[in-house]
Amino acid sequence: MDGNNYVAKIVLTSFFGAQIKEVENEYGNLEKCVCIPIDRNNLRIGRTGKVSAYSFVTRCRNANIAGWSHYLKMKSSPDFVRKMNELGYEMPYLGNLKPSHYIVNRDSYEQKLVKVRQEDE
Repeated sequence: MDGNNYVAKIVLTSFFGAQIKEVENEYGNLEKCVCIPIDRNNLRIGRTGKVSAYSFVTRCRNANIAGWSHYLKMKSSPDFVRKMNELGYEMPYLGNLKPSHYIVNRDSYEQKLVKVRQEDE
């Protein structure tokens, strides 16, 4: 992109058919999980069992007030996109990116404001 580090927000429930379910964990306790259909979302299972999703990263015309400067949309094969379009779906918006300098430690931010005010006096 431009040499900056970025922070990504990925909205997992934007995937086709994604659901929040309660699943029993290894200790017998119920915990909330996100369940995302693999085939319906054209996800890839690698040789080591890791599941991957690919996305397009597109720069926004204007970053919003929170600094989100790019958005993510699902990337899939042309056949998959055509199939989903025939079913009446568009490729989903998956999230945003913004330069990491927008993530500020609130305490250090307030300290900088105090320092700036002191320098102005």
